[in-house]
Amino acid sequence: MPTSQHEALHRIFRDNPELYSRAFKMLDIEFPDVSEVAVIDTDMTEIVPIERRADTVMMFTFRGDSKHVIISESQTDDRSGGV
Repeated sequence: MPTSQHEALHRIFRDNPELYSRAFKMLDIEFPDVSEVAVIDTDMTEIVPIERRADTVMMFTFRGDSKHVIISESQTDDRSGGV
């Protein structure tokens, strides 16, 4: 079960997709100029009864119409009993 902290980490990027560009630049990774962003359905369930979901899936359309999808997964240790 996701925690509030887990959800907050994803909500920050969903509500402010320009943070992806800033984060990639901080890591010295080139990130093209974005012209459009779309949040994608995160349900990844297949016909086989195994439920698969991603925390956040966003599609970026860059100038020149190239598109890239970024899937973000929060890697927090929920065993700590913290917030």
